[in-house]
Amino acid sequence: MDSSDFTGLAASSNQVNFTHLKDAKLDTLLNQSNDLSGQARYDKLAEADKQLVQNMDYVPLYQPAQANLISKKVGGLKYSLIQDAQYQYAYWK
Repeated sequence: MDSSDFTGLAASSNQVNFTHLKDAKLDTLLNQSNDLSGQARYDKLAEADKQLVQNMDYVPLYQPAQANLISKKVGGLKYSLIQDAQYQYAYWK
């Protein structure tokens, strides 16, 4: 997943731009980010995000959540940054 998944929704050419937002500066920033990679792409997308928030065109309300069953009989279970269970550390108590 990339931040362009969310900021790209506000592009004036996007078919799911149901707000009908038209922001030439935002479109330019998003188009420029498509030609970049790595830190340069991240920086350009961060600039596009600031443009969205500054104009109050969008309110960032994305809140991920995940439920996990936990047993007192299992120890050492760890989760990665993307919340994937790392079972190689788990053991029965």
